Amino acid sequence: MPTPKPASLSTETSPFLIVSLSGRALAEAARKAGYKTVVIDGFCDLDTRDMALDWAHVTIGGNGAFDGRELSCAADRLAPQSCGLVYGSGFEAATEVLRDLSRGRRLFGNTPESVARVKQPESFAALVRGLGLPLPETRRETPGRTEGWLIKPVGGSGGCHIRIAGASEKAGPGWYFQRRVAGKLVSASVICDGRHARCLGLSEQWTHPGSSRHPLRFGGALAPAMVEPQLHPHLKAAAENLIREAGLVGLNGVDFIVDRDRVFVIEINPRPCATIDLFDRLLDASLFDLHIRACLEELPRNGAALEIAPKQFRGCAVVYAERRLTVPKGFDWPIWSTDRPCGEAIIEPDSPLCTVHAKARQVEDVKALLQARRLEVVALMEPSGYSPRG
Repeated sequence: MPTPKPASLSTETSPFLIVSLSGRALAEAARKAGYKTVVIDGFCDLDTRDMALDWAHVTIGGNGAFDGRELSCAADRLAPQSCGLVYGSGFEAATEVLRDLSRGRRLFGNTPESVARVKQPESFAALVRGLGLPLPETRRETPGRTEGWLIKPVGGSGGCHIRIAGASEKAGPGWYFQRRVAGKLVSASVICDGRHARCLGLSEQWTHPGSSRHPLRFGGALAPAMVEPQLHPHLKAAAENLIREAGLVGLNGVDFIVDRDRVFVIEINPRPCATIDLFDRLLDASLFDLHIRACLEELPRNGAALEIAPKQFRGCAVVYAERRLTVPKGFDWPIWSTDRPCGEAIIEPDSPLCTVHAKARQVEDVKALLQARRLEVVALMEPSGYSPRG
C-alpha cells in the first residue's frame, strides 16, 4: 500500500522531476511510495521507462557531469516548473547546472551552495576536523613523493573520478591529493531535516577492479555492514553530526574507511546514494517519502520507524562490460537484474551493463550470489564459448 503523501505537498497534478546520472533507483523508490515521476538521466534504461510517466536521455560528459544546456532543454520539455525537483549524482562538480535547473522549481534536496561547500576539500576538511574526527591527509599541492596517494577532482561520484597517483602526477586546477588509507569502505545513510539527523544504517561498499582508467570505480554494496560492534554507535554518531553540522537536508551519505578500530572520514555525498536500493527494502519506511518529508521539515520523530530489522542481508553489484557489446533485441533479463539497457543498445568497454541483486541470511551467501549472477549476465550476453573473467 503506498505511503500517504505529506498533507503539505500536492503531487496529484504534477509529478516529481528526477535528475541523476542514473535515475532508476530513485524512480523505483518514488513509485513504491505512490509518487509519480518524470526522469532525466544518462541511460534511460528499461526499468526507468517502466517506473516513470516520461523520460529523457541526456549526455554525460567525461567528467561525469551533465551538459547544462541539453539538461535544461529536456527539463523544460518534460517538467513544468510546478514539478518538484529531486536529484541524485551528477551535480557534485556542476553546481551551477543544478542552480539553473532548480531556478523556479521547488528543490527537494540540498542547495547548490551546500553541495559546493561539502565538496570543496578545504571546507570539508575544516568541517571534519571541527568535530574532532580523523580524515586522511589532503592537499592541493603535489607531495614530494606521490606513492601512497590518490588524486581526485573536486566533485565526482561513483569512484570513476579517482586515480592512483603516478610517480610524475601533478595536481592541475580543480584537483587535489588525498593520502590513501587501508581498510573497508563503509557508508552511512543519513536522513536530516536541517536540525535533526538520523542514521538509517551502514552499508559496506567495494570497488570493481579491472579497469586501468577507473581502478577505484564503484563495484557494489551490502547492507547492513559488518563492522566491529563497538564501532556502530561511533560511526552513526559521526555521520549524524557531520550531516547536521553541514546543514544538509533529505537523504545523504557519509563514507568512512574502517580498519579494525581505526576510522577515517572520506567524503560526504549530499544527495540520495546508490544504497537507496538496499535500505528501501530493509526499512519499513519509504526512503523517497522520508526524503521528501525531511526536506519539508517533517522528519518522523518515532525512531522505531527508521530502524533496520536485520533479518537478512541485501546486496547489489554493478556489471561492467569487458568489451564492446550489443544487447540482443528481446533479451530476457533475469528477474534479479535492474538498470537493464534496451535491446540493440551498444555498451562500450568498462561501461555499466546492468546491476544484479541478491539477498540471504549470511553475508558470504549474498556476496557469492552477486558474483555468480554477475558472471551469469556476462556469459549470457557474450558469444558462445567466451569465458568472462572472475
